[in-house]
This record gives sequence, structure tokens and C-alpha cells, in this order.
Amino acid sequence: MKNFSDLFEELDSSTGTNDKVNSLVKFLKHNSAGDSIYVVSFLMGRKPKQIVKTAFLKDWAAELANIPEWLFKESYDNVGDLGETISLMVPQKKSEVKEDYPVSLKEWIEEIILPLKKKSEAEQKRIVQSIWTYLSREEKFVFNKIITGSFRVGVSAKIVIKALALFSGIGDADITHRLMGD
Repeated sequence: MKNFSDLFEELDSSTGTNDKVNSLVKFLKHNSAGDSIYVVSFLMGRKPKQIVKTAFLKDWAAELANIPEWLFKESYDNVGDLGETISLMVPQKKSEVKEDYPVSLKEWIEEIILPLKKKSEAEQKRIVQSIWTYLSREEKFVFNKIITGSFRVGVSAKIVIKALALFSGIGDADITHRLMGD
């Protein structure tokens, strides 16, 4: 998750196309194929639908941040983004967390995030609150964007295709063709 949140931050803060392409190529070179597949999928707009209800997330975050619901709502209205509001308000307490979470994005998605959808509300709350206290602010932001189904970053499909072409040595047209469909 850390490598993905670092990439997200690089892509989000960069305004140059070549910088974004280079960041993606660097990620592809230094991360597993499993992580890279999810990154390409997310950047191409193929992300999971909402995993946890936003009403739950708001309540759980206010509780964990130990603030009244009205203050969380006012903060959310001011920030304008639920994932960012939560990442700013919920404190990190890594030293108190007993659970071991995976390192790779692929494991996060397949072992923790996607299975959340089938859990009870109480179990979702326990897991999500534990994760929030475990992750850094940047990682928490990306995690929140994924579970709310609102993951977006300023990267076009053309940028992703160009990075994949540079990384693989396969032409843009072939990459485009291979990415068609599911």
C-alpha cells in the first residue's frame, strides 16, 4: 500500500505528462506484476465499486477521532472530500496495532479490501478502524478512496498506455488493443 500511495502522491502532484509517465514506468519496474496490474486497472478507471457505506465511514471516523459528529460534518464540508477528511482527522497509532497487514497492493485488495464488502457492519467497523490507525495519512487517504469507490487521479489512459509501452517495449497501439475489454 505504501508504494501505491507514494505513486498516487507523485501522480497527483505532477503537472507534466512526461513526469507522470516516468513515475509510472518507475513503479512498474520496481513493483510486482500483481501490484502493477491493480495500478493499471485503477488508473484506467476500473476500480472496485463502493465497498463500505459512506455513512458508516463518517460515523466510525468521528468516533475514532473522538470528535462530535457535527465537527466531523463541518470539517468534511470544508475539505470537500471524505477520504481526505478521514485521513486528516483519524490519528495514526501504529505501535498500538496488533494486526499484521500485507505490504503489497495485490494482497491489500484481494485479502482485505474486497472481502470487506461481505462482512457484517460490526466486522467492517472493526477492520476499517484498525486499518485507519495502522496506515500513514497518505496511505489512509488512498485506502479511503478505494473503499469509497471514488479513486481518481489526474492520469489519462494515454499516459498509462505510454508508460506501459515504454516499460514493455511493445507499441502503443498493441498496448491499447490488449487493454480493451475486461
